[in-house]
Amino acid sequence: MYDRKIDGKSLTFCVSGQLWNRSLVMMDTQTESLWSHILGLAVDGKLKDTELPTIPSDMVTWSAWKHEHPQTTVLNLSRSNKNYTKEFYREPERFVVGFTGKFGIQHCSFATLLHQPLVNIDARGLPLLLSFDPQSTSARLFVRQIDGKRLTFEADDKHRLRDKETNSIWTRAGIAVGGPLKDKHLEPHVGIVSYKRAWLTFHPDSREVTVPGFKVAEKPKPASPAPVRLHPQDLDPFFTPPPKLAENFGKYKSPLKFADGRTVKTADDWKDRREEILRAWHGLMGKWPPLLEKPGVEFLAHIRLKHHTRHMVRVDVGPDGISTKGYLMVPHGEGPFPGVVVVYYDPETGAGKGKELRDFGHQLAQRGFVTLSIGTPPNHYYPSKDNAQLQPLSSLAYAAANCHTALANLEYVDAKRIGIVGHSYGGKWAMFASCLYDKFACAAWSDGGIVFDEQRGNVNYWEPWYLGYDKDVKRKAGIPVENNPRTGAYKRMIESGHDLHELHALMAPRPFLVSGGSEDKPKRWTALNHSVAVNKLLGYKNRVAMSNRDGHSPTAESNEQIYAFFERFLKPSQ
Repeated sequence: MYDRKIDGKSLTFCVSGQLWNRSLVMMDTQTESLWSHILGLAVDGKLKDTELPTIPSDMVTWSAWKHEHPQTTVLNLSRSNKNYTKEFYREPERFVVGFTGKFGIQHCSFATLLHQPLVNIDARGLPLLLSFDPQSTSARLFVRQIDGKRLTFEADDKHRLRDKETNSIWTRAGIAVGGPLKDKHLEPHVGIVSYKRAWLTFHPDSREVTVPGFKVAEKPKPASPAPVRLHPQDLDPFFTPPPKLAENFGKYKSPLKFADGRTVKTADDWKDRREEILRAWHGLMGKWPPLLEKPGVEFLAHIRLKHHTRHMVRVDVGPDGISTKGYLMVPHGEGPFPGVVVVYYDPETGAGKGKELRDFGHQLAQRGFVTLSIGTPPNHYYPSKDNAQLQPLSSLAYAAANCHTALANLEYVDAKRIGIVGHSYGGKWAMFASCLYDKFACAAWSDGGIVFDEQRGNVNYWEPWYLGYDKDVKRKAGIPVENNPRTGAYKRMIESGHDLHELHALMAPRPFLVSGGSEDKPKRWTALNHSVAVNKLLGYKNRVAMSNRDGHSPTAESNEQIYAFFERFLKPSQ
């Protein structure tokens, strides 16, 4: 828990919709600075490096809290996790209570606390008491000294807290209720309940608190069955919509109609209509600066792996020296190789150094593709946030287009065989890049939300870091409602009847795969059918594909489909 006052002014926080180190990023609505929820630290924006003061707090069941504080009222959040206690007892080793101070950074596993609910800690000179209540799963941290004198605690035969020095009785709230120290209070110390993975991601040097005679047993992860290696022809069924959705064009306006109502009848007509769509979207989002002819690629370090060499690089992605960190992965052997640009929140994930099943660049490099993994948070403003000339998603697409050129200029890459892939936010990014820049030979978009949908909070194109940027208007994050309306280009797109199926049509006849999950269900075929119609007019079939899974996260199977897709369209032997 944090005190949200900075320099005497209260900040209002909301969920930014972004992730950092796979954890929630908050945003204050006053300055739009981005904050790490686990550090209480502003990581970007006007308040960068500002730290919120921490407040000691308990993560406890309502019944236990009510027993100690009967006059308490409660803010009932209907979306709270009702399975927390069940999950906690099933895998307590996944949870820790972490704490920091002048003594450094430490954490204690809840598996340890289940074994020994009372732990006296000497944190480099600061005496601390960690008290755990198994019934409420509450872990409380105190400074175990009164008037400068250290106390050592133990549980008596009635499971009460007792200090050895004075034999006083204490509650788990740190209040002496009997003995010489009656009515004395232990000073609370901030302890943070966290997933162990998250705590160690942000605090890799954290020291674990242990107790004699007990060692936390890490549960081995069950081995996942290896996915069946797909052949490119195995993808054939994904190019056909379910029978009930075939020829169903839904609510979407046909891209085969000019703005003035004329029908596109020939391939030459489509060239004109395509230019009209492109002009309209660039007009709404801002005109790109000239693309870089020779984007610089600075090689910083490299490591040779079994199937490829991974280079850490810095790539020019915009004018005036705008560059980004990336990982270039080059297969062993002779080229030229096909290439794939991989986009996400950070470059490490795509390179195999982050969350599992998002390592598209690493996996494709093992299959003979040169891959360039880049990443940046979605608030990518050009040239600046105060005066952006492009909507952030268009700016990201522009950066990816320059990355395409950077790959194409490498002597061991076939410039005509370069695709792009991304998941979630990266799926949005990959979609806009491939649709707006026709030198991408093909593309795979993983569950980014391929049409506007204000019923789905994750399909959030309305946010200012995607298409809702307006330098003169600030809106709170969240689905547009009457008192928090649409802004920026997104507002104009909705008012003028545009939707993303128009961008999909710009891909024709280049192939693309929608790797759909929770945000892109089979019903999205009603939008994709319009791209099928454009390809049919141009004389092409099997250019629009969609696979589906239950959840948002990629699976081994859905990734195998993506890899087979690129092998089908980027490898000439296929």
